[in-house]
Amino acid sequence: MVMDLDEIKNQWSELSQRVDTLELINKSQVMEITKEKYKSKFSCVQRYEGAGAIVCFIMAIVILLNFHKFDIWYEYVGGGVLLFLLIAMPLFVLTTLQRTKGVIDYNKGVGEIAKAFAKEKKQLILVQKLSIPFTVIAFVTALPVFSGVFDNGDFFERMDAYLLGTISVTLVLVIAVSILGYKKYTRIIARAEVLIDEIKD
Repeated sequence: MVMDLDEIKNQWSELSQRVDTLELINKSQVMEITKEKYKSKFSCVQRYEGAGAIVCFIMAIVILLNFHKFDIWYEYVGGGVLLFLLIAMPLFVLTTLQRTKGVIDYNKGVGEIAKAFAKEKKQLILVQKLSIPFTVIAFVTALPVFSGVFDNGDFFERMDAYLLGTISVTLVLVIAVSILGYKKYTRIIARAEVLIDEIKD
């Protein structure tokens, strides 16, 4: 009878160990699936931002190679401001995206992951909010700068009603696209936050 009881205890102990092992495997699988879903939320927008960054860097190179053509003070100032925005903005966005994308780490606890996400979420939203006015500034400064690059003379001397109207319409479109981009980011972040909450649960 004692032997039977020992056998039952041993079997129960083995069963408990198996259950614990299965729970660990299940948690690991859930974490892996969640991580892939989380990363996929940002992968598409990261490719889009990467392509945009390449365009910005090409524009920056064009400005640098033609900086000697500027002969008006606001072309120099605008060129400097535009160069800064074309280089800094994409790097800042891509760096923030990469950090946000890498929040889920097996070496971190659930609480640490949630805390890291909350921090990167605020940073990413701030970056996207700032990108709207910075995009407007880049657009406005690009007009006289590229006028100088392509040797079209003083941009403001060529200003007429038609050109002003075209610029105004384009500016409205630029702002609209920037706002849509910001809303797209907020939706992606909201979906990612749901996945983080699932890990916490």
